[in-house]
Amino acid sequence: MEAGKVLQEVKALCADKKYEEAKSLIEKNKENLEEKYPIAQEFIEYDLSN
Repeated sequence: MEAGKVLQEVKALCADKKYEEAKSLIEKNKENLEEKYPIAQEFIEYDLSN
């Protein structure tokens, strides 16, 4: 999956409070995310802190 699509999906999953699914999606697409991997992780961390 393209990095941009992964980030959008992670953001949507976090909005629905589906954090485990978001983490799984990030891990499955770690290679595609490359430098965006930390950004994807931040979506989850940010959402959990609010």
